[in-house]
Amino acid sequence: MNEREGLAIKELKTVAIDLMSDWPASRSRQKSFVLAYMANGFQNATQAAKEAGFSEKSAHTTAHKMLAGSEKFLHIPPVVERLKNAFDERRTELSLLNSVDIQQFWAKVIRREINDVKLVGDGEGYQIVKEVPPDLSVMLSASDKYAKTLGMYQNNVDITQRTIEIKVGEWDADED
Repeated sequence: MNEREGLAIKELKTVAIDLMSDWPASRSRQKSFVLAYMANGFQNATQAAKEAGFSEKSAHTTAHKMLAGSEKFLHIPPVVERLKNAFDERRTELSLLNSVDIQQFWAKVIRREINDVKLVGDGEGYQIVKEVPPDLSVMLSASDKYAKTLGMYQNNVDITQRTIEIKVGEWDADED
């Protein structure tokens, strides 16, 4: 599980608890199952059942029954479905970069905190892949993009057009 998925699951824990708040205390293992299933990214229902306290022998069957909503587990599938949808949506939101993420990346390039990868000759006609600090052209490109996002280039200047009336007096050509 990656960092974004872990964050999404952590954020959804309170949603899950709220969705199950009206379940009676007798369903505590079922609540634990839902939370454990969510915690593993909705990947392993059998493991979630074991973590919730169901026996090793019956964990697979019980997990299947709970997810299918059979017998006494009709209340579980709607909650799991809502949580899965919320998880997928939040994971997608977290995977998108925002302008701050991009600005931070450009700043790291400009400060040479991020290395580039280049092919470098090893002296015997061969090349090896080596991490190197970004060169000047890369740093200039990043600083240009960063400056643009900060609005440092004001290309859109608002000019209001004004009409000026100039009256030309009569003049006599002989006077010149």
